[in-house]
Amino acid sequence: MPVSGQSRRAVRAVAGRVARLAAVARGRRAAEPQAERAEAGQPPTAGSASVAAAVSAAVTAVPEGSRTVRVPDRLPPVPVDQDQLERVLVAMVRAAWLRTPPGTRVLVQAAAAAGEGRPDVLEVRVTDRGPNLAGEAKSWLLADPSGSDGGLPAAVREFKASGGGRITLEDNPAGGLVLVLTLPVVTC
Repeated sequence: MPVSGQSRRAVRAVAGRVARLAAVARGRRAAEPQAERAEAGQPPTAGSASVAAAVSAAVTAVPEGSRTVRVPDRLPPVPVDQDQLERVLVAMVRAAWLRTPPGTRVLVQAAAAAGEGRPDVLEVRVTDRGPNLAGEAKSWLLADPSGSDGGLPAAVREFKASGGGRITLEDNPAGGLVLVLTLPVVTC
């Protein structure tokens, strides 16, 4: 029996989703050694997370050639759940990737913001090169009332409810948006 073009597209779509899920699983396994390096000399406390490991896992949700990652191996731990941090970062990276035109890259950066000789917060910045959005459209990106897609709005709401940090949007001077996740660091 001949296979229709529509059936082929459906099979390709399912295969693509399976490949993405496999990449996320591989990324989580690959992130474990990086988490150990990132926290070397700074034993994590219960309920803390490694931003470097979470970013490493999150970027596997998009094709390798479509992202640039600038995250130091060694960052202080943050007082949030590792899985929840990974979920919100996956949602941020995927949202940026979906807004970025083909042939351009999503930029993922993380850095500690120093205050009085010690880092007070970490910022994770996910930059897309999509169209600029004005006022209400920016708010919608973070606060879609349905939240049923399990994407960025749902992940943001879940993360905010946990008291994990703050997510804001900035304009990208080169065009597009920057999703900024600001997290407190674990203090001993």
